[in-house]
Amino acid sequence: MKKVYMLFFSLLVLSACSTNETATNDATETSSTIETSAQSSKSSSSELASETSTEETTSEAITEESSSKEDKEEFPYAVDLDDFIGGKDPAGKTIHHQTFETNQDDLPPNITVDIKALNNYGKEISIDLTGGEHSLYPVSITSIPTKTVTLLGDNGEKRDVKVNTEVKIEKYKEYDDSLQIEGDTYYLFYNDEGTISLATRNFEENPGDEDLDSKNMVEYVQEYPNSAEVNEDEDTKESSEDKSEEDEAKAKEYYDAINDAWQEASDYINSIDDPDVQVQSSEAAGSQEAERLKKENPEDTEIIEESFQKVRKDKW
Repeated sequence: MKKVYMLFFSLLVLSACSTNETATNDATETSSTIETSAQSSKSSSSELASETSTEETTSEAITEESSSKEDKEEFPYAVDLDDFIGGKDPAGKTIHHQTFETNQDDLPPNITVDIKALNNYGKEISIDLTGGEHSLYPVSITSIPTKTVTLLGDNGEKRDVKVNTEVKIEKYKEYDDSLQIEGDTYYLFYNDEGTISLATRNFEENPGDEDLDSKNMVEYVQEYPNSAEVNEDEDTKESSEDKSEEDEAKAKEYYDAINDAWQEASDYINSIDDPDVQVQSSEAAGSQEAERLKKENPEDTEIIEESFQKVRKDKW
């Protein structure tokens, strides 16, 4: 009887072991299935993220292209300010300005627009006055709905032009509004020659103490650097032939003084890291020094002005 009990107990133990082994195998298979499912889910998520990133990049490119196309459609006569950038100055720095000139009499001969100036607006206009003086104003440049203005062309004929780029003369306490033009709105546009023109107030017929007349503006045409250099070289040559040794010595002395003032201001500007700090431009410093020399040496006004223009040419 005892043997029978022993046999029965052995059968029970074997049955229990078999059940545990089956459960273990089932658990292993379930874990493997879950791991495989997780890996598949992770792979799908990675592929989905990659596809989403590609779609976003493509969408951004399409949006940028669409925006640029819309700008051209909305402002078809706008001037690209990147066209102001080009060339290097004597110090090897990129030039961010353009000079415009007119053939009309009794008007400021040259106007320079700088799109990288140290003022609150980041842009500046410099107007050359008769007698060698210069007026500086901060400006803002924005795109506006298409507008038609009437101007006296560089060829002496009046014509209508459509514009989208506005140059507004802003007010700034450190600038002297000698021309009384604060608040004026001038315009940039591409002329028939493919260069840039600037439409300004007619300073002779419509002075600053009168409201700006958009039907009586004047065209200033982008200066051709090559022809300007040739003309300046010829003028310098003719002037040098007439100068005495004494005048040449004075010219060098004045040139050095103006150049030192210009360079000192330029070095100071380059040392400033804070864009909000307002300082006098290097050209303004050179012009101020030239004016000081003229007051002290009125008999040499012409020589001093020639020296200033030479410094200006060398710096630009």
